[in-house]
Amino acid sequence: MLTLVEPSLDELVPHMLKEEQITCPVSHHFGPNVYVRAVFIPAGTIALGHAHRSEHLTNLVRGKMAVYTGAGEPVLKEGPDMFLSPAGRKLVYTLEDCLVQNIYSTSETDIETLENTLVDKSNQWTDQQIVDGQIQLLEHVAEVL
Repeated sequence: MLTLVEPSLDELVPHMLKEEQITCPVSHHFGPNVYVRAVFIPAGTIALGHAHRSEHLTNLVRGKMAVYTGAGEPVLKEGPDMFLSPAGRKLVYTLEDCLVQNIYSTSETDIETLENTLVDKSNQWTDQQIVDGQIQLLEHVAEVL
Protein backbone atom coordinates (compact mmCIF):
# COMPACT_ATOMS: atom_id res chain seq x y z
CA MET A 1 0.00 0.00 0.00
CA LEU A 2 1.33 3.44 -0.95
CA THR A 3 1.15 6.10 1.74
CA LEU A 4 1.51 9.70 0.69
CA VAL A 5 3.15 11.99 3.22
CA GLU A 6 2.71 15.74 2.89
CA PRO A 7 5.96 17.66 3.31
CA SER A 8 6.16 19.89 6.34
CA LEU A 9 6.17 23.60 5.65
CA ASP A 10 9.79 23.70 6.83
CA GLU A 11 10.70 21.20 4.09
CA LEU A 12 9.23 23.57 1.49
CA VAL A 13 11.69 26.38 2.28
CA PRO A 14 14.56 25.31 -0.05
CA HIS A 15 12.09 24.62 -2.87
CA MET A 16 10.33 27.97 -2.47
CA LEU A 17 13.67 29.80 -2.47
CA LYS A 18 14.42 28.37 -5.93
CA GLU A 19 11.37 30.18 -7.32
CA GLU A 20 11.25 33.82 -8.37
CA GLN A 21 11.15 36.05 -5.29
CA ILE A 22 9.12 39.23 -5.01
CA THR A 23 9.46 42.10 -2.58
CA CYS A 24 6.59 42.53 -0.17
CA PRO A 25 6.92 45.97 1.45
CA VAL A 26 7.10 45.83 5.26
CA SER A 27 6.50 48.68 7.70
CA HIS A 28 6.93 48.76 11.47
CA HIS A 29 4.71 50.61 13.94
CA PHE A 30 5.04 51.04 17.69
CA GLY A 31 2.76 52.04 20.56
CA PRO A 32 2.97 51.60 24.32
CA ASN A 33 3.95 47.91 24.68
CA VAL A 34 2.72 47.16 21.15
CA TYR A 35 4.63 46.30 17.99
CA VAL A 36 2.82 46.01 14.66
CA ARG A 37 4.58 44.56 11.62
CA ALA A 38 2.62 45.32 8.47
CA VAL A 39 3.25 43.69 5.09
CA PHE A 40 1.65 44.19 1.68
CA ILE A 41 1.34 40.96 -0.34
CA PRO A 42 0.16 41.31 -3.97
CA ALA A 43 -2.64 39.16 -5.38
CA GLY A 44 -1.52 35.84 -6.86
CA THR A 45 1.41 35.44 -4.46
CA ILE A 46 2.33 32.18 -2.76
CA ALA A 47 4.20 33.19 0.40
CA LEU A 48 5.87 30.98 2.98
CA GLY A 49 6.44 32.98 6.14
CA HIS A 50 9.05 32.65 8.84
CA ALA A 51 8.13 30.39 11.76
CA HIS A 52 6.60 32.48 14.54
CA ARG A 53 7.77 31.47 18.02
CA SER A 54 4.43 32.15 19.70
CA GLU A 55 0.82 32.86 18.88
CA HIS A 56 0.00 36.47 18.07
CA LEU A 57 -2.81 38.61 16.75
CA THR A 58 -3.11 39.02 13.01
CA ASN A 59 -5.17 41.76 11.41
CA LEU A 60 -6.04 41.20 7.77
CA VAL A 61 -6.79 44.83 7.00
CA ARG A 62 -7.88 44.14 3.44
CA GLY A 63 -7.76 41.41 0.84
CA LYS A 64 -8.48 37.71 0.62
CA MET A 65 -6.08 34.83 1.20
CA ALA A 66 -5.98 31.11 1.80
CA VAL A 67 -3.90 30.28 4.90
CA TYR A 68 -2.37 26.85 5.50
CA THR A 69 -0.64 26.04 8.79
CA GLY A 70 0.57 22.57 7.84
CA ALA A 71 -2.35 20.83 9.55
CA GLY A 72 -5.84 20.28 8.22
CA GLU A 73 -7.29 22.21 5.32
CA PRO A 74 -6.38 25.75 4.23
CA VAL A 75 -8.63 28.42 5.72
CA LEU A 76 -10.01 31.26 3.63
CA LYS A 77 -9.57 34.67 5.31
CA GLU A 78 -11.10 37.89 4.02
CA GLY A 79 -10.40 41.35 5.39
CA PRO A 80 -11.17 43.11 7.46
CA ASP A 81 -10.63 40.29 9.93
CA MET A 82 -8.64 40.01 13.16
CA PHE A 83 -7.72 36.57 14.43
CA LEU A 84 -5.28 34.70 16.67
CA SER A 85 -2.46 33.10 14.65
CA PRO A 86 -0.82 29.98 16.07
CA ALA A 87 2.92 29.64 16.51
CA GLY A 88 4.72 28.13 13.55
CA ARG A 89 5.09 28.72 9.83
CA LYS A 90 2.21 29.59 7.50
CA LEU A 91 1.81 29.20 3.76
CA VAL A 92 -0.55 31.68 2.13
CA TYR A 93 -1.96 32.21 -1.33
CA THR A 94 -3.34 35.70 -1.90
CA LEU A 95 -6.48 35.85 -4.04
CA GLU A 96 -6.51 39.67 -3.74
CA ASP A 97 -3.93 42.28 -2.74
CA CYS A 98 -3.55 41.88 1.03
CA LEU A 99 -2.44 44.16 3.83
CA VAL A 100 -1.59 42.04 6.84
CA GLN A 101 -0.56 43.22 10.31
CA ASN A 102 1.06 40.95 12.90
CA ILE A 103 0.54 42.41 16.37
CA TYR A 104 2.76 41.64 19.36
CA SER A 105 2.82 42.74 22.98
CA THR A 106 6.35 44.02 23.63
CA SER A 107 8.18 47.15 24.66
CA GLU A 108 11.12 46.31 22.35
CA THR A 109 11.61 48.72 19.44
CA ASP A 110 14.80 47.43 17.78
CA ILE A 111 13.73 45.66 14.56
CA GLU A 112 16.65 43.20 14.49
CA THR A 113 16.04 42.21 18.12
CA LEU A 114 12.31 41.83 17.43
CA GLU A 115 12.95 39.60 14.42
CA ASN A 116 15.40 37.45 16.37
CA THR A 117 12.96 37.18 19.28
CA LEU A 118 9.65 36.67 17.47
CA VAL A 119 10.50 34.46 14.48
CA ASP A 120 12.83 31.66 13.48
CA LYS A 121 14.36 32.32 10.08
CA SER A 122 15.44 29.15 8.32
CA ASN A 123 19.12 28.66 7.59
CA GLN A 124 18.29 28.31 3.90
CA TRP A 125 16.55 31.73 3.90
CA THR A 126 19.42 33.38 5.76
CA ASP A 127 21.96 31.83 3.38
CA GLN A 128 19.92 33.01 0.37
CA GLN A 129 19.86 36.58 1.76
CA ILE A 130 23.67 36.53 1.97
CA VAL A 131 23.98 35.24 -1.60
CA ASP A 132 21.45 37.82 -2.86
CA GLY A 133 23.40 40.60 -1.13
CA GLN A 134 26.65 39.42 -2.72
CA ILE A 135 25.01 39.29 -6.17
CA GLN A 136 23.63 42.83 -5.74
CA LEU A 137 27.07 44.07 -4.72
CA LEU A 138 28.68 42.43 -7.77
CA GLU A 139 26.01 43.88 -10.08
CA HIS A 140 26.61 47.34 -8.60
CA VAL A 141 30.40 47.02 -9.06
CA ALA A 142 29.84 45.90 -12.67
CA GLU A 143 27.64 48.95 -13.34
CA VAL A 144 30.27 51.30 -11.89
CA LEU A 145 33.05 49.74 -13.95
